[in-house]
Amino acid sequence: MTRFSSHPPGGRAGFSLVEVVIALALFVIGMYGVLDLLDQSRRLEDVSQKHLQAVALAEGKLAELRAAGYDAFVADAASKTPKLPIAAPSEVKAETMGGLAWQVQAAAAGMPEACLVSVTVSWNADGEKGIKAPLDKRVTLTELIARPSLAQGGRHANAN
Repeated sequence: MTRFSSHPPGGRAGFSLVEVVIALALFVIGMYGVLDLLDQSRRLEDVSQKHLQAVALAEGKLAELRAAGYDAFVADAASKTPKLPIAAPSEVKAETMGGLAWQVQAAAAGMPEACLVSVTVSWNADGEKGIKAPLDKRVTLTELIARPSLAQGGRHANAN
């Protein structure tokens, strides 16, 4: 009767040390790649989150200005103590909020009783904090703010 055995003829069973070392090295290289992908995914998620916060902040500032209306916007821009988040282009000041610096600028829109308002939000991509760190990422949203009669196609809001 013949017996079949999975052992090699020399009586040695299992893997050699070289095979185990090579398999372990391949496993470690593969795991390093997976860990690198996870780290890169986390960094991209952080950048995306900061970008989303910047857009939300810029939209909030534009909503503040839009809600105030054109007349309040113009009066506040000419005031020495503005209540709205406005700065003349020559004296733009950046205010910080959670690592985000924002500034508002207004420019003539090329039509009467309207102006273009830009809100720029800046931040550091690598998370550096402090005034000396350059702000290397930015989002700018621009909107036309006009008098209601102009925004409604020349019609007045009150009907007589």
